[in-house]
Amino acid sequence: MLVNFPTWVYKRSMPNFYSANFKGTIPPEIQSSPCAPTAAANIIAYRAKQGLSRLMPPLGKHKAEYGYLKLIEKLAYYMDTTKTGTFALNLINGIEHYIKDRGYIPELEWAGEHYTGKYKKKYYPNMEWMMGKILGPSDLLLWIGNYKYRQRSLKATEAHCATTAGFNRIYDELYLHDPAQKKKPVKVKMVESFNYKDHPPLSHLRPSELLMFYPNREVCDIAILEAALALEIRPK
Repeated sequence: MLVNFPTWVYKRSMPNFYSANFKGTIPPEIQSSPCAPTAAANIIAYRAKQGLSRLMPPLGKHKAEYGYLKLIEKLAYYMDTTKTGTFALNLINGIEHYIKDRGYIPELEWAGEHYTGKYKKKYYPNMEWMMGKILGPSDLLLWIGNYKYRQRSLKATEAHCATTAGFNRIYDELYLHDPAQKKKPVKVKMVESFNYKDHPPLSHLRPSELLMFYPNREVCDIAILEAALALEIRPK
């Protein structure tokens, strides 16, 4: 029952890396689509602050920003990120191998589309599942489909990744740290009960897929939560 969850939760110390700040400093082949490694870097840097310090690359005499930049670069390398983005399989494999190489144990759950490997679950993400993960030892990376209305039909524009930093149960909102938006956090309204048959462009969706309404219409008209990765990192 949703009433058993607190009214709201926000992980204030969760980093909010804004990918535009790294343009010109990260490799050019990933500058156009860095959202997956950047969203993952939010989680990994956050857990490094919680005592798993080896998750961060060595700084030497450099400032913390250098470590964040190197973390995003390394994750992009592990994920085989290119100028067209990151495949879900590569995202999962990259996170898993990076964490193992840093000497920790990753626990992963993938709920939703775009991946059929060993970490895929039979269920889709819903608010209760996501709130439970946020309150537990896991962090959530969301795989979002962005859609725009064009000539009275809904067209997919891109896939996008963001990090979940909290929720508001009363307003059915998730608090996102979105690599494409500088604002911290982005409050996104989630809609589970939706009559897809009344909206032909959405009629192909499963009832379990969640609609997300961004406050900034420039991002998209409708965003669909197509999958979520729950990640827990444990010491050996």
